[in-house]
Amino acid sequence: MREGVSAETANAHENQLRDVYWKDMIDEGAQVMRIRREYSSAWGAVNAILTRHKGGSNHFTVMTIQKELIDLQKVLPDSEAGRSLRASHEKKLEQQKQKMKQPVEPTGARKESLEQQRQREEIQGTLNEIATLNISVSRRILSFFAV
Repeated sequence: MREGVSAETANAHENQLRDVYWKDMIDEGAQVMRIRREYSSAWGAVNAILTRHKGGSNHFTVMTIQKELIDLQKVLPDSEAGRSLRASHEKKLEQQKQKMKQPVEPTGARKESLEQQRQREEIQGTLNEIATLNISVSRRILSFFAV
């Protein structure tokens, strides 16, 4: 509770925050906790956050990528995260290619040319991102024989 404010006023203010200002966040799963001017209160909030995330998918994802990179000694592109990222880049590339096939409105040759150039640059950027995720065959063989 804030110093110099009655419990009734503090509770009314907290209710207003919950009901008006924080409502959308709370509806989406945010949790509100009071932290008093005590060491144990702050640690209680930290422990609540850690406990909440242990059961969530976030924790599983972190653990999976840690296991793949550290325990299994995979390189990022061979990990589940790398494969997922590559798939999303390939999907993005396909969408960009489809967009390039669509006719551009006849608003002038210069404007059309600039739009086509921008789309080509987007496609090239996506191709570059995909290339960084691909591993050469020789690198895969070396990582297989690495001790």
